[in-house]
Amino acid sequence: MNSIGMQFALCPSGTFEMGEGQHSHAVTLTKAFHLGLYEVTQEQYEAVMGGNPSFFKGPQNPVEQVSWDEAVEFCSKL
Repeated sequence: MNSIGMQFALCPSGTFEMGEGQHSHAVTLTKAFHLGLYEVTQEQYEAVMGGNPSFFKGPQNPVEQVSWDEAVEFCSKL
């Protein structure tokens, strides 16, 4: 758990099969990464970014109305 209460799972590097039947193919992750177990709350987003772009306000609601660039910035700051 980090300082703003987010929990993560490690996704290790390696190869796995994606898809089923004839659509199955090998996918290789060359670097391990951490994936958040739960959606980012508005409270967590605001603690990192200093603002809250969400339309449906509530500290424990998931943050929404976030652009790709803002999501990348959030991850970088996190």
